[in-house]
Amino acid sequence: MNDKSLKIAFLEDDTADGGLGMVFRALAKELSQDNEIIYISHRKEKEEVKEYATYVNLPFHSSAGEEENGLLKSLCGVFPLIKIIYEEQPDLVISFGFYSNIRVCIAGRFFRKTKILISERGNAKRFKYFVLFAVNTIFRRADGFVFQSNAAKAVFSKRIQKKSAVIYNAVFKDIPSRKSIKRNNYIVSVGRFHPDKNFLLLIDAFAMIADRYPECELVIYGEEEPGSMLHYGNEMKERIAFYNLETRIKLPGQFSNVLEHIVDARMFVLPSDLEGMPNALVEAMACGLPVITTDFDPGNAGEFVINNENGLIVRRGDACGLAAAMEKYLNNPDFAQQLGKHAAETRIVFSKEKIFQKWRDYIHQICDQSR
Repeated sequence: MNDKSLKIAFLEDDTADGGLGMVFRALAKELSQDNEIIYISHRKEKEEVKEYATYVNLPFHSSAGEEENGLLKSLCGVFPLIKIIYEEQPDLVISFGFYSNIRVCIAGRFFRKTKILISERGNAKRFKYFVLFAVNTIFRRADGFVFQSNAAKAVFSKRIQKKSAVIYNAVFKDIPSRKSIKRNNYIVSVGRFHPDKNFLLLIDAFAMIADRYPECELVIYGEEEPGSMLHYGNEMKERIAFYNLETRIKLPGQFSNVLEHIVDARMFVLPSDLEGMPNALVEAMACGLPVITTDFDPGNAGEFVINNENGLIVRRGDACGLAAAMEKYLNNPDFAQQLGKHAAETRIVFSKEKIFQKWRDYIHQICDQSR
């Protein structure tokens, strides 16, 4: 079937902004080269999607913000989705994200010819007890399951693991060239302003070493999700003010070309408590930056970073350990340069060509199977 064009429907999730949405739409665009793509969404049509897919509206109302509602929210849109699948008759429906995964697995029970491929993109360890049992039961309907790490895969039932694949995110962004041979004095981080990212920990750690390195500044690129009620950005500003570091810690906002802003930095730091696969970390490594990451849940940092070889790993929630790791780079520039050089080799491992080919192979494997 590898030469056969498929009709593939992409079901957008409620949390389709940020890294998840970028990967989701990049895959849809790539597969549109030799397949017919339908893009199902309850949100306003995105201009970029028009270039490669037919937009289909999923008519139901859902508030943004993953912190709201919970499991019941997943049932929204199931019946409209059943109607769309019946009318469009796709060979395959691909879904990223918890809410859309639940919807498509329930809707898929009414169709035997349409294959269902879902992917868990967040921290799988957040599923506990009854919720994990319910998720495993519902997700068994899927014909295929893509995980971003082996650690996430291990959380789910053996039945799901047997029909799954681990496919990392590709580095989709163009890697900019260094502007200067000498690195600047910026310590940088990138991500949405959310408690899972734990930027307060990074601010605390920087405050511990700020007096010893007056030449250094901390720059955190990102912003809070639209509609979020968490006000985490305000918490970050209040913590910065508490330390009187307003002139040393900058929050410049979100930039589409953020890699050009960070490529010459002294180091990149990811202080997260929870991650699926951190795009920002992998992109920073591809830039050749010395990186520091916490061992975020579900404990898969070691799948991307080899401690003391292409980066440094510290315990999550450990401000002292994070401060010590930053000092290790600042006090040993040759060591930092060596680790940054090894980190840049991830460009090959996470190249778009390799990752997209894994998706194509797995998709055709699924569609070749009989029910």
